[in-house]
Amino acid sequence: TFRNEMSNIVNNEKIFEIGKGDIRLILRNIHHNPIGDQIGKCNEDGRPTDWRSVTVVDGYNEVIKKVVAESNNSRVEYLDTQFITFPASRAKS
Repeated sequence: TFRNEMSNIVNNEKIFEIGKGDIRLILRNIHHNPIGDQIGKCNEDGRPTDWRSVTVVDGYNEVIKKVVAESNNSRVEYLDTQFITFPASRAKS
């Protein structure tokens, strides 16, 4: 799952051994996309047909945020850039 993959990355000590061992890992949120016909479409059962829909992207961002917090690792940070990109995602393409 996406959560397991992100946890594996954050907890992989080999990442922090690269170079002189002063590596910091910064994970940022996934940016929203303008809601057009393709991204905003849902199946008959109400599920999004495109993973870039706002609801799905929000779910991925929550997973990233939680994985970083749960890692309890001072070398791992979460960078929230949503304040820059979120208003643009509401524009119709």
